[in-house]
Amino acid sequence: MGIPLKWFDAFRSHFEIRPGHILVKPAKDEPAICVPSSEVAAFPYIILNPGMLCWVHIDIDLQKMPRPADGETPMQALQRMVFDPAPYEALNVPLPAFIALSGRSFHLLWPLLRPLPPHPSAKSRRFYHDVRRNLIRALGGDIACGVHNIAAKNPFFAGHMAVNYPDGPCSLEALRLDAAPQNVSHWRQLDYATGQRNCASFRAGLAFFHRLGAASVDEVVAFLVEFQAGSNAPPLDAEENKDIARSIVFNGERYKSRADRNYGAMRLPTLKGTELPVEARRAAIRQRQAEGGRYSAEQRMGECKRIIADALAVLMAEGRKVTGEAIARRAGVNVRTVRSHFTIRDGIATPRGENQKCKCCQVIDG
Repeated sequence: MGIPLKWFDAFRSHFEIRPGHILVKPAKDEPAICVPSSEVAAFPYIILNPGMLCWVHIDIDLQKMPRPADGETPMQALQRMVFDPAPYEALNVPLPAFIALSGRSFHLLWPLLRPLPPHPSAKSRRFYHDVRRNLIRALGGDIACGVHNIAAKNPFFAGHMAVNYPDGPCSLEALRLDAAPQNVSHWRQLDYATGQRNCASFRAGLAFFHRLGAASVDEVVAFLVEFQAGSNAPPLDAEENKDIARSIVFNGERYKSRADRNYGAMRLPTLKGTELPVEARRAAIRQRQAEGGRYSAEQRMGECKRIIADALAVLMAEGRKVTGEAIARRAGVNVRTVRSHFTIRDGIATPRGENQKCKCCQVIDG
């Protein structure tokens, strides 16, 4: 059931488009309508961010239902998983003000302490999208979900199960994570199947866009139609495909996609001509994808360490003070990346997990 309306009053300025009025939807596929705020509990969807960016909103679709514990019903197990605060505590981010659940999906809503204006600066807009995108990846949300005029599951609607956490609005900085597609388990290629069609289409279309270097909306739409036709799941409608394609084309430079795996570098035997049964072939492909991911991660980590070590050697050779910030500027990486690989104390850089200085320091000191 929905939560008490006193919590609407607590965030009234974030919900209302003008005093006393909100935008809602009677159904997901119906147009938005403006109604008095007193009627908020009567509608399953409430529109967020129609002008200012007042909210960080994440849509999470469950691929499978959680297994009930002893004495639990399936619905109790679902609520226990969805409303568990542990994932946010593990990420060291504020709890969402609202979590609204219906069916096999739920929405997370964080009100912002300092909403962004309708036309924010490029830097502010980029920071908002980066923070939200990394949070989506870490929590396994739908990366294709938009930002403006979002039809969020209404936490006050009686037909939804919802909770609120008594935290106030939070800053974007408090929601900031160091997440990337290559090191978050949820950012993976998805099968095009019921429950994940939008997200699978977005990721496949994004990879297509990056392979070409650029593409028009019509080209991405044509690819999506062909991609979806090769599956047993029903295709998305034309308007949904066009929305996904627009998001990819107009924002593609902000998103990363997983590169094609170079199995040749790993010297894995080919699967061509093996005539494996379908399920066995899929299992072999999944295993290779996992091996390819580990191989790529190791290569990236080694290259990152090499770049940082080279930058450190240059700073030492120039007689400059060694700090994490100085190394990061020289290497062109984030200072957190430097500190994830090296401990820097009194101008000496020591690799994480080692009790001796790195080789470049030893050479220079000698």
